[in-house]
Amino acid sequence: MYKIYVSPLQYLLSVISGFLVGLSLGMISRGNSILAVPLLLYFVGLAYSAHTRSYENYVDHVAIVTTALAVGLNAYVNSVMHFLKKNVRLKKVVVFILLGIPGSFLGAYIGHLVNGESLLFLFGILMIVVA
Repeated sequence: MYKIYVSPLQYLLSVISGFLVGLSLGMISRGNSILAVPLLLYFVGLAYSAHTRSYENYVDHVAIVTTALAVGLNAYVNSVMHFLKKNVRLKKVVVFILLGIPGSFLGAYIGHLVNGESLLFLFGILMIVVA
């Protein structure tokens, strides 16, 4: 296992990035993965810390999974706020969850088998299609 060394400046840039992603999620409930992965890799600079091909693959996976967890937790907070304002349709949420959880397990399994560079390429294609 590799260690990713993060400088104090990178920690500060991570805080700024997290704030921007949370702000985006709170305002429009969209676009967080589109923002989070590039911010962590290129604004914070994790992509530039990769010295070998296998380490680069590891950094790509760490960035994708780290942002998925961060966006998920931000989405949870945002959802609670909207639930309290009665903006949430629980029946639709339950259906989405029941289908989403198996999809998440399958996606995580497949993502673990694919190298990081290919995952980022597929992520980019998905973001273009979604846009």
